[in-house]
Parts: sequence; structure tokens; C-alpha cells
Amino acid sequence: MHKIGDFKSERNKLLQEARDTISDVKKIVTKVRQIDNIKEKEAVDILSTVRDRCYENLNIIPHDLMILQAADWIKKRNYPHKAIEWHWNRAQTSKKEEADLHGKIDGKIVVSAEITTSAKPIYKKMAQTLKKLNEMQVPGKKIYFVQTKDMKKPADAEIKEKGYKIKVEIIQLGT
Repeated sequence: MHKIGDFKSERNKLLQEARDTISDVKKIVTKVRQIDNIKEKEAVDILSTVRDRCYENLNIIPHDLMILQAADWIKKRNYPHKAIEWHWNRAQTSKKEEADLHGKIDGKIVVSAEITTSAKPIYKKMAQTLKKLNEMQVPGKKIYFVQTKDMKKPADAEIKEKGYKIKVEIIQLGT
């Protein structure tokens, strides 16, 4: 896990990565002259190029921005008067025993969170993520952040069924 430095500079860095990704997509698609006349091979080639250049960023940038939003959300609602040291796993690369986000006070983990930017549930993946969060041998609160009610409802049901001590919260990406 890596310590989150200045939130504003992290957000600016991610915003620039988003701009660069959008610019790449724009360059690729502006080469298409007439979409109605595009042939199958050209369509596949263009889509492959977009995927090759942009796929990871399409997942990672929103995920990382939502991690920062989750940290803000937690701080405002749970620890408004405490100094929290935040640690994150950028690019969805957390190990089994690590969450996307940890908050520490005086060197002790007080909150761990997993974040998903999916709008609709992929049930198997959701179940795996909740199980991972539940099995983490860390102190403090455990929170699963989602963006939609369509994600919250099955997550709450899974948590209730399994008896996990995890809270599900909705935050809207970009707000």
C-alpha cells in the first residue's frame, strides 16, 4: 500500500490522466471518416486500438478517484477532528490482505474500504470482494463503497446472509 499524499495533487494527477486518455480516444476515432461506411476489419482495428491504449485507464482512473472520494467521505462522517493517515492501492492491485483504502490514526488502522465503480452487480466478483474484506485481519470499520442502489441492495443482502460486519455506502463518482 502507498501513502496518499496531498489529495488535491492526487486528484489533479488523475484528472490529467483522464484528459490524456480522452485525448487518445479522440485521436483514434477522428481518423474514422464515415461511420456508416466502416468495414468490419476497420471497426475491429479501431476498437482494438482503443482497448490497447485506453482499457486500463477506463477502469483505473474512476476507481482511484472514487478511493479519494471515499477517504473524504469517511473523514467527514467518522473522524472530522482527527488526523488520518491514508494508504491506498492504486490501480486495483491490492493483495488479499489489503483493502483499496486504509485509514490510520496514531499508526493503527481504524477503517478499511473496498471500492467498486460498477453500476450493476457482477455477483461473483461482489461476493469475492466482500469475503476478502470480511476476512482481513485488521482492526476498525470495514466499508464497501458503491455508486448505485443496484449495487447496494445485493451487497447488503450478501453481507446479511454471510453475517459479515461490513457497511455498504453509496457515493457518486465525481461529486
